[in-house]
Amino acid sequence: MYADFTSSTIINFLQNVTSLINQSFPDVTAVMALGNHDYYPINELPGNQNVIYEAAADMWRPWFGESQTIVDTFIKGNYPIGISMLRVVVVNTNLYATNNPTTEAESDPGEQYAWIEGVLSAARTNNEKVHLIIHTSPGVMPVSSSPRWLRDVDNSKLNDIIGRFSDIIIGTYAGHEHFDTFRLVYKNGNPVSTIFVAPSVTPWRARLSESTRSMAHNPGIRKVFFDDDQGYVDNIEQFFLNLPKANQDQAAQWLRLYTFKGLYAGVNNLTSRALHQLIESFKEYGDNDFHIYYDQFSVGARHISNEPCSCM
Repeated sequence: MYADFTSSTIINFLQNVTSLINQSFPDVTAVMALGNHDYYPINELPGNQNVIYEAAADMWRPWFGESQTIVDTFIKGNYPIGISMLRVVVVNTNLYATNNPTTEAESDPGEQYAWIEGVLSAARTNNEKVHLIIHTSPGVMPVSSSPRWLRDVDNSKLNDIIGRFSDIIIGTYAGHEHFDTFRLVYKNGNPVSTIFVAPSVTPWRARLSESTRSMAHNPGIRKVFFDDDQGYVDNIEQFFLNLPKANQDQAAQWLRLYTFKGLYAGVNNLTSRALHQLIESFKEYGDNDFHIYYDQFSVGARHISNEPCSCM
């Protein structure tokens, strides 16, 4: 399929998605992050100006407001948006991916690490809180044969940056993996920040190996709630499409799958400390909370199919 793609193909895809968001949410400022499939050749996003970055910046310009600085910054795939005492920072983590040969010889592709440090330092000076948006997350993918999505040195660098600026980062939000999970960042052995990995609208059964093919998931989309006064993620409301039923009925019905605080007894918010306690409970053999997590990992697909868990 990708053999027939060109840069123009990718730009047309981006324009279609941008138009749909504009039509569906006309009065909302959208904050967009490029994924590894939003480029041609696939995965090979560079840290410099190119026709796809320029086209995306042009079509997303209305959401940038009047800031030419944001447009100029975005030609490397990253940008910050300020809203009152809040800053949303989009970081192009595709530059650090293990399957990106374009940047593998560069220690700081597009000088993005220097840029991140500068933006976060300025936010701290201005007493601003930050939402960090990335595509590919540091850490390990549970059902992947590859240990990490990011190169080891970049995995460490990003974890270090998130840890050092955890006092101002409300949360980090990632995608790429198509499953529903979260990761904690630790500093001196203490949980200090959380990376929330959202499931995708695209189910990926066909891209998984035979051993993990049963883990293909339902499409998902979510709402994230924040405690603005305290500066933390308060809850997640996850919606899903039961894909087998939708195919059977020839009709799509999106339903609420869960709220995070409704799933786990004793979880009152989604701070890193609260989620650390939850993860600690997962370590108990046959723990009920882990089975709940396992169900939601595939966006309800295992629960719907009644596939047994091997630890029961």
